[in-house]
Amino acid sequence: RCRKIYRSCFKRNRKYDIRQSLVDSYGTKDYHPYLRAGWISSDKDLEKGYELLYELLFETQFDNIEDLAGIIEQNKIGLKNMINSSAYNTMRYRLLGAETPMYAYYSYCTGLEFYEFLKQVQELIQTAPEEVTRKLNEIRDSFHNSTNAISIYAGDTTLVGRNRIFSNRFFAKLDQRPVEPVKYAFEEPGRWEAIVVDDTMQYNGVVGSIETLGIEKYTGDLDAVAAVVSDLYLIPMLRETYGVYTPLHYYDSFSGAYMISYQDPNIKETFEVYEALPDLLENEKLDQETLDGYILSVYSMYAMPEGELSGAITAAMSYLSGEPGDLKVQHMEALKSLTPEMVQGYASIYRNLAESGRRFTVGSASAIRESEQLYDVILRPFAGEE
Repeated sequence: RCRKIYRSCFKRNRKYDIRQSLVDSYGTKDYHPYLRAGWISSDKDLEKGYELLYELLFETQFDNIEDLAGIIEQNKIGLKNMINSSAYNTMRYRLLGAETPMYAYYSYCTGLEFYEFLKQVQELIQTAPEEVTRKLNEIRDSFHNSTNAISIYAGDTTLVGRNRIFSNRFFAKLDQRPVEPVKYAFEEPGRWEAIVVDDTMQYNGVVGSIETLGIEKYTGDLDAVAAVVSDLYLIPMLRETYGVYTPLHYYDSFSGAYMISYQDPNIKETFEVYEALPDLLENEKLDQETLDGYILSVYSMYAMPEGELSGAITAAMSYLSGEPGDLKVQHMEALKSLTPEMVQGYASIYRNLAESGRRFTVGSASAIRESEQLYDVILRPFAGEE
């Protein structure tokens, strides 16, 4: 009865998380996928948390076909709704995955490829339900293994020893089998893709990896450059001239850069703006005082403190990736050294992005049909579905 009450509170308060977690290897293209299970509990419930986690992960049964079919359908509908509402993110990860293997993996596990997988599982549970149960049991049992498992605790220092006891007890119940590294081969996306969704507006984007941008690595000053480009060019040209709701432009510290027009009535005009950016930035006469305003704005975000628990978990995950402990300080130093001449020099990044980046459009069938000559690939993931 106590366990049922605790499970109910666990679920109701949503203070737990069981999901995939991808940890990159800093400075490389390597990454490691984990099954990550985390929760927040009171001091007195530490032991109960480990017991409940074991029950959820390894004692769940998959023999109720009706329930399984319902869960698969719920996940399929939820994923379809998510893709329809934010397909620009789906496409961003899909195209960045062409040169960043971790994002290709992420796309296959969360995006269009996963939607196709759920459709296959849905068909299989209708024709061979016992096969679905068998596969789920195999997956569950494969994780019953403590090899390479890691326990992370964030909390009261006086409870570290107590938590270690429960953590070791949890791992002691698991097998100890060798884990063979897996090499994945993902299908490469097109250079310019479109995806048909149920929306009356378009989302036009261009993405580029670190290599495509022609830089050695991400540095913190690039965030201020993105703010300059957005404020001086993308917002006036796309929002005020062409009616775009808002442009999104950011650098990704792991993979590169992206620009996306959010709720865009156009296609061709937006990509023309992206192509004009290098010349505009190269001729920009920015003074240091104006630039310092952008630097200070970005700097304040780096300086913003995290919560004690979330900050500790972030630090632990950074340690796993091999990230330098002073990386944030390095980015802040790069920000402080940014000059107007450096901003002009970064025009080459935008030229490389415009010329060699991968492009995408998210929009209605009619809008994409009008510009279909632009695209190498047109995706219709929901064709034939109501």
